[in-house]
Amino acid sequence: MSNREPDRPWLAFDDKNLLLQLGGWKRDRDTNKEGLTHAGLLMFGRERSILDAFPYYHLDYQERFSSDPDQRWDYRLTLDGKWEPNLFNFYYRVYNRLVNDLDVPFRLDKDATRTGETHVHEGIREALVNTLIHADHLSRKPLVIIKSQQGFAFSNHGRLRIPINVLYEGGQTDPRNPTYKKCFKC
Repeated sequence: MSNREPDRPWLAFDDKNLLLQLGGWKRDRDTNKEGLTHAGLLMFGRERSILDAFPYYHLDYQERFSSDPDQRWDYRLTLDGKWEPNLFNFYYRVYNRLVNDLDVPFRLDKDATRTGETHVHEGIREALVNTLIHADHLSRKPLVIIKSQQGFAFSNHGRLRIPINVLYEGGQTDPRNPTYKKCFKC
């Protein structure tokens, strides 16, 4: 957020108030109880806490480049105790791996600053964010992203919430997890 919008007022907030603005922390106005929301937990929480609330939560990123049929993947990022597998960390680790070998032609923007992205980077970022914000983390099926010689595959277990014809027309969305969408926009 500070790189994209250095003047944003939210940058002055402490962690709790920033979470409150993002929808990751909530106060019940009737009971005055407050705490982390499911979105806050999934976006920024620790593995054990996430699994306590969402026992079937599973993220799986795989790179499959080997021609050896006995080798299932060349690289895998999943819940293995080596990192905090919240959605924020997953996004940054996976996005960087998805785009690390994409060609970036030399191009200058309107301010004569070199741009480091192409429309392919934007498309991959959009597909990754959509996979995360439309996932159903109560499902027993994992969220899976695969990078291979054939391309990219993004799979989540959330069912489409708008009619298929509306999807193809574009411009309308119904995210299962709108708070995640807000977090990724910031």
